[in-house]
Amino acid sequence: MSDIAVHMQNLGKMYRLYRSQGDKVLDAFGINRWLFWRKNYYQEFWALREITLDIRVGERLGIIGRNGAGKSTLLKILCGNVLSTEGSYHVNGNVQALLELGTGFHPEFTGRQNIRASLALHGFTPAQIAEKESEIVEFAELDEFIDQPIKTYSAGMNARLGFSTATAVEPQVLIIDEVLGAGDAYFAGKCVERMRKLTQDSGITVLFVSHDLNSVQRLCDKIMWIERGRIRMLGLSLDVIKAYSENIQVLEDRRLKAKNRKRLTNSYQQSRLEGYGDAMVVSLHLTGEPGIYCDINEISLLKDGEIEETLKVGDVQDADPSQSCAVSLYGGQWSESKRDSDGYYRSLNVPGGEGRAAGALGQAVFYLFTVYSESRYSFRIRYRMEPSGSLSLSASHNGASIQNPVALPCGTSGWVEWECGIPVLKQKEIIPTKALEENAAPSSSAKSEIPKEKEKQRVVKWPGEGSLSIESVLLLGEGELEQTVFQAGSPLSLHILVAANRSGIYDVLPTVSLYSIDGILVTNLQGPVSTVRLETKDRCLFAVSFGKINLGDGHYVFSVAIYKSLTHLGKSICYDLIDRSFQFQVVGNPPFNNGIFRHPTEWRFRSLPGTSG
Repeated sequence: MSDIAVHMQNLGKMYRLYRSQGDKVLDAFGINRWLFWRKNYYQEFWALREITLDIRVGERLGIIGRNGAGKSTLLKILCGNVLSTEGSYHVNGNVQALLELGTGFHPEFTGRQNIRASLALHGFTPAQIAEKESEIVEFAELDEFIDQPIKTYSAGMNARLGFSTATAVEPQVLIIDEVLGAGDAYFAGKCVERMRKLTQDSGITVLFVSHDLNSVQRLCDKIMWIERGRIRMLGLSLDVIKAYSENIQVLEDRRLKAKNRKRLTNSYQQSRLEGYGDAMVVSLHLTGEPGIYCDINEISLLKDGEIEETLKVGDVQDADPSQSCAVSLYGGQWSESKRDSDGYYRSLNVPGGEGRAAGALGQAVFYLFTVYSESRYSFRIRYRMEPSGSLSLSASHNGASIQNPVALPCGTSGWVEWECGIPVLKQKEIIPTKALEENAAPSSSAKSEIPKEKEKQRVVKWPGEGSLSIESVLLLGEGELEQTVFQAGSPLSLHILVAANRSGIYDVLPTVSLYSIDGILVTNLQGPVSTVRLETKDRCLFAVSFGKINLGDGHYVFSVAIYKSLTHLGKSICYDLIDRSFQFQVVGNPPFNNGIFRHPTEWRFRSLPGTSG
């Protein structure tokens, strides 16, 4: 294994989540082991599990993943800052780590003094320190600030000094965790070139964690994508980045689509427009004689028959509340994580003893950006249990019960999958395009609970004449499917649903304004005037097609309005106007074509008379 710089075998890290600070103190002093009657005073939380990987000498490995995936925990284990719970690892050679800005630096010392102290700690002689000091100062380019206390440094200056010092030592393994993100583009380019030189000339192995995918791709030969504490993908940089970017685009499309819908309802606080707005809790209740058990392996939430989220119960990070779905360890009787030949699971066990309730409860939470009134939701459970037990499922939405207990089939000790449809509390009705085309009548919707602190206005509406109002706005992509993340060159259309508040004959002029997310007006568009007869509560649909998108990468937002007349003399009559409330994202442009707008052009070439060549 002489060519292996870092070896990891089934590496895992578990943290204990204590019910109280007192339990943590008792455990730290080893007292809880003598209090044998005290049980379940902590729950296990696995941050990493089954990480197996060999990194060869001189390799540059990028590590990517969303916040909370376990990237930093892995690096802290390899640096020796955190002990692993299971598995083994070996690092061949000395390690230099940049995990935080200014790690090991004294804030009262100058940059030069900190350089000398750091080199001395690494065993450099005075002559070697003098030689390396000038090299570090030159590379960091801090000029006169090098002789100022580093407490006066900005984050970018700290990054410059920390990286310059760490790479001057020339370790066998260099670990960098995101700190270069504080530096400017110029210095980041210098860092990439320096790390390339170190790996090529000195055989240094680099582990580089960053959310900047461009920097990771430029620097690293291979990339490891970590998701919920596991290796999701490992391979060549371009292949992994493409897969990771596609996954992020799916999530971003889901978020923006929900955000645009939530703006048109009074059921959400302003703070919930950007993130998760709804929570569904599925409760599993096991009853029977003491000792009866039920093992739960997976719980999936389905939307219109397609899996929206899957919770692998018992697997790594299954109890992380910051994820989109998690088991609830408190208020229930989930066992610790277990594993057999079929995978991970948790158990529900009916407790014994006089006076105990003959049952066990386990709950899981699924967070959604929003609930779609036209969609069908269901839960799919994979479980196994003793035939003599009885298992039931119930569900709630934002704290309100939406499913009374339903008995699940039993009678076999093998794994069983069972699906239960859930009637969801609906938000403000938004009719899908296909339903409009088929003249389908909107279904009635139950009113969801509105927070006490709700704000009265979810979209920015300008005062209008009021006879007509914009009821919904949908962004559609290929096949007229709702979409909010678009590839450059793909089709985009906008559908505006208008409702009549009183009967009459109306001249309607639809308009659309497109802005970049930082407020720059990209274009104004207005459609032809349509004369329509509408009765109260009648609806009509205006659609505008943009064809193939010629916008650069970035976030954009639409304003939508309907006018009776539109003039430049201040005498316009507006029925309704929603200002900059419908957001979407464009991705996939090459770096060179990444302005706000790419105007269609045609290039020609001809030689001029008398020109040689």
